[in-house]
Amino acid sequence: MREKNKPYPEQFRLQMVELVKAGKKPRELAIEFGCHETSITAWVRHYAGGTPSTVTPTANEREELIQLRRKLRQVEAKRPPLKSRLHSKSYGRLHHRHL
Repeated sequence: MREKNKPYPEQFRLQMVELVKAGKKPRELAIEFGCHETSITAWVRHYAGGTPSTVTPTANEREELIQLRRKLRQVEAKRPPLKSRLHSKSYGRLHHRHL
């Protein structure tokens, strides 16, 4: 058993992170290696820069996302869906003529 308050070696922490990335669950690793599940989850966040569910976008990133979504809606509204364009007779003739 580990001594209290003695940190885990970095190599060990990195190994746990790699195992989680490979699909192992932190709970399974905690039982197998004798450390706490919360520690493993914290290491994954630390070495991976956070997980998508815990990383909060900055104000600039949120604003950019809003603008990009708005632009996407505008582009989609101007263009008919690809499927309907492919089934259009005039599009098919033009398309084949340029091949």
